Amino acid sequence: MNLKTLKNFELGATFSETKDSIRNIFKKNRISIKKTDFLGVYQIECEETYFENFGKCKYLFQYIKDSLAFIQISFEFKAGDTSKYNALLTELYNVLESSKDLKLVNESPLLNIKDAYKYVRQNSKETLKENAKGYIPINTKYLGIRFYDVYDNEKVTQSYLSLTTGISEVHQFSFGMNGETYYDGSNAYINLRLKSFDYHHLESKIKNVSLTYSTYTD
Repeated sequence: MNLKTLKNFELGATFSETKDSIRNIFKKNRISIKKTDFLGVYQIECEETYFENFGKCKYLFQYIKDSLAFIQISFEFKAGDTSKYNALLTELYNVLESSKDLKLVNESPLLNIKDAYKYVRQNSKETLKENAKGYIPINTKYLGIRFYDVYDNEKVTQSYLSLTTGISEVHQFSFGMNGETYYDGSNAYINLRLKSFDYHHLESKIKNVSLTYSTYTD
């Protein structure tokens, strides 16, 4: 997927109308589809794939009340990858700012990429498990947003695209070909999210609700 196909995706379409086309887009990748028994909520996720030439990322297609409420593309960087974080954030910023189909709308706090990189560089580090002796928490922080109206042939649409970034703390365990691996430390994230003014209200339906997902099968 690229920026053009992302912004042209039909938000508000139903799960049944879009699941097969999403499968086709990611037919070379493994995707997971989950559902709940509440509010017609579905999630389609695809990890270890790419958005244009920006590197590996994760896609999330979130449905609420059986309607596609938003699409999110996430990039994550562990401690030691701050230069990669800066390169991607700068490139995404330049692409979005130069696009004729996007217009910046002031939001607070407005993301300043130089300040974001400075904070991530200073606070990206590994730590210990939370209950370990000598554990020092990561200085987590949300670092702002750049919010763009989406245009089509110079006419504003009901969609908008946001670029957000910040730093969080993660404690991860994975098992692969090289055995068990653990990571405790910072996670610098960059998120692109496409939403629609027509379906913005749907996200509030699940914001403060604890949902239990199960695997969806046709």
